[in-house]
Amino acid sequence: MEIKAALALEGGAKLTEETVTLDKFGEDDILIENRAAGLCASDAGQLSGAKPGVLFPLLSGHEGSGVVVEVGSNITHLKRGDHVATCAVGECCECPTCKSDLTNMCPVSAKPGLAAAYRLSDHFTFNGEPVAVTAPGATFATHTICDSSYVTKIDEDISFEVAALLGCAVMTGVGSVLNTAKVRPGSTVVVFGLGGVGLNVVDGAQLAGAERIIGIDVNPNKDAVGRQFGMTDFLCAPDHDNIVEAIHEITGGGADYAFECSGVKPLVQQAVDSTQPDWGIVTLVGIPSDPQLDMSLRDILSGRTITGFYFGKMSGRSGMAHLAELYLDGKLHCDKLVSDRYSLEQINSGFDAMNAGDAIRGVVNY
Repeated sequence: MEIKAALALEGGAKLTEETVTLDKFGEDDILIENRAAGLCASDAGQLSGAKPGVLFPLLSGHEGSGVVVEVGSNITHLKRGDHVATCAVGECCECPTCKSDLTNMCPVSAKPGLAAAYRLSDHFTFNGEPVAVTAPGATFATHTICDSSYVTKIDEDISFEVAALLGCAVMTGVGSVLNTAKVRPGSTVVVFGLGGVGLNVVDGAQLAGAERIIGIDVNPNKDAVGRQFGMTDFLCAPDHDNIVEAIHEITGGGADYAFECSGVKPLVQQAVDSTQPDWGIVTLVGIPSDPQLDMSLRDILSGRTITGFYFGKMSGRSGMAHLAELYLDGKLHCDKLVSDRYSLEQINSGFDAMNAGDAIRGVVNY
């Protein structure tokens, strides 16, 4: 079938709306009419062409939701008309890894899903030639074909906009609190970077029962936004000569937990220094462009833990379903994440707003 998609024909180029062919529907596949797609910094990173090995033309987008149009002959848990969300981290639900609580990196689905941009797609072609996709769901297109291990049924009471964000922003932020750091009730938490993921860390921290949640950002407007998610204190970084000292003053010597969500390398050390040296837990959520960190072993030998995990150590299908339940129960504030809405034709404006720091989470509506 012929569909519309936003393609990056080469690294660093603006996305262009193109007619793309979608075919090769298999027995384990699901044909989805996309209804919403989130704009994520991870998409921008791959589209920039700065990451070695990413293939072009590239059909990006890994946060998505839509309606099932057709299911393969092996699919029994989904049917035509179901509302679904998709995720880059697949979950086969059958392998020993999926049945353990040690990791969300299912070797059958999760790891291949994360490597999607480094190989050509089985389903999408442009001008007769295959293209690559950022994630199996390929959400910057009007329709997609996705293996069932990346798809979760979502209650129809959840808007497509909210459902689209469950598979990355919400999963990464909330999962980092609940599954990676395992924040304790009554603790103090500091969050560096109040973008879409950072705000979900704040949301996860209030859900975990943290007593004090300190948000840090360069944008003073994030003060009011963060408090909608449960933030108790805000520090605008440019207003402080020493942000670590400011955190120590608020917390009485350092936070119990710190989350670095911006991917800005110098902030990693600030996150470490902001925690209690004898028991602080630092979770690296953002991904710096330079992965090499300079850090003293004393930062760890004193008693700190420095950790991290893709998508907050939350499994794809079951994780999205759990987050959807928490949202419907009023325990998460996912609907407050959507700050800007775009058509597919306006998608470049959405990335411009994200790069300028003006958006919380932009969403493409189909």
